[in-house]
Amino acid sequence: MSCTIFEKCVSSNGNPQAARRSKAVQVKPFGHSVGVSVGTGIGAPCLTSTTIKRPRMEDTVFDESSTYDLLGETLSLAKKIDALGKERSCGEVLAWRRSIINHLYWCASSSKTGTKACERFCDLMINQRLLKDVSKLSPHHQTSTVEGFHSLILKFAPKNVAFSFVGMLNRLHLAALHYNENSNREYACNRSGEPSIKVKWPKYKKGDHSLHYTKTAPTYNYMESLLRLFFEEVVINPVPYQEQINELKVPDHLCAAFDKPDLQESEVRPWSRFTPME
Repeated sequence: MSCTIFEKCVSSNGNPQAARRSKAVQVKPFGHSVGVSVGTGIGAPCLTSTTIKRPRMEDTVFDESSTYDLLGETLSLAKKIDALGKERSCGEVLAWRRSIINHLYWCASSSKTGTKACERFCDLMINQRLLKDVSKLSPHHQTSTVEGFHSLILKFAPKNVAFSFVGMLNRLHLAALHYNENSNREYACNRSGEPSIKVKWPKYKKGDHSLHYTKTAPTYNYMESLLRLFFEEVVINPVPYQEQINELKVPDHLCAAFDKPDLQESEVRPWSRFTPME
């Protein structure tokens, strides 16, 4: 294995402050630096070490498994982000600076390189289809509100109950009125004035829990408006409302699009896989 050594260089006048400011790194073959031929197996073995920049001359032996100082990497990345934030129309990247640096520390402390799990996970995350989908993710509108409305419809019109077209339409209108009134409820607070939090175990998390803020109780003010409309207008003069209901175009059933077979002809054909009893 070919080993190399990083040798910090100092200025010729021996000034230690100039040595601190110097960022030059001289790379020399290991055998040339210490006068030892690694190919013959004589001398110090290759060590896995962390490359740390210090103000004095230091030799650091490393190989392919060498690691780098995290502080130096984060400082370098932070300077690049600051420089980018000073450019025109790029000032918003400064708000991401702390999160990026924290995530870099977390990756270094929790990730394990070289394992099969890491390699498979990297293949999964750098998939071209996934990268294209990430660039098209919606930053504003999500489907969670639509899913919430669909779950609310099931409370007004359960799937295990059959309703007529007009009855289903009325229940959908009631669900829409209830959703519009309670979709933006405020968060509830406990006795100390702090937001109230509750634990949920969603089915899709398969046993894992999640924390949610508790919202205030729903209101039903739309019912008062409907009752007032019913008793003050519909009961007194129901004809206009009945005419509007009669004008609704009720669609046919799905089976109406198929031809209805003749019962006598169908009985002649074999319609059961069991032998009829004699």
